[in-house]
Amino acid sequence: MKKIIFINSRGQFFSPDLVIALGVFIFALIVFFTASTSIFSQSALFDERKSVDETAHMVLNSLVLSTGSPSNWENLSISSATSIGLVSSNNEIYLNKIVYLIQNLNDAANYVIVKEKLGLGPYNLNLRLIDSSGNVISKNGVALDGGVRTLDPKLSYKFTRFVVFEGSAAVIEAIFSIEK
Repeated sequence: MKKIIFINSRGQFFSPDLVIALGVFIFALIVFFTASTSIFSQSALFDERKSVDETAHMVLNSLVLSTGSPSNWENLSISSATSIGLVSSNNEIYLNKIVYLIQNLNDAANYVIVKEKLGLGPYNLNLRLIDSSGNVISKNGVALDGGVRTLDPKLSYKFTRFVVFEGSAAVIEAIFSIEK
């Protein structure tokens, strides 16, 4: 009767099957970690997009559905305003309010105050009023375009709302961005 010996007579520990299995296992680990990193970064991007959507919705609603508080905030210092709204009636932009807001968005010191009043958090805002041809509207030599444009943003999203300005259809375009 023969005895079965399980140890290779040449003393080899690694067989070709073990080397292949080890290679497949290492490959599977690399694929898993690469995929999980991608999923985590996509999840973070989704959360950031959700956050900017909520902020944009809140800010644009405040601007186009409210007169602001007090309702004559454009005649006061920007720090005296409790909230900022641009309309005289629903969706009808009042010229004096938007001109005053644009001036304050373009003033570095007041930009910080406007940002706080609008509840922008970490986002920068560039706001403009555009006519039906896609051109920025100018009134009294002032282009109705103001705020901060981040040169190399980590994220940048554009949101628009249709409004009425001086009896014509117009669009408020708000670009929300965050620096790297």
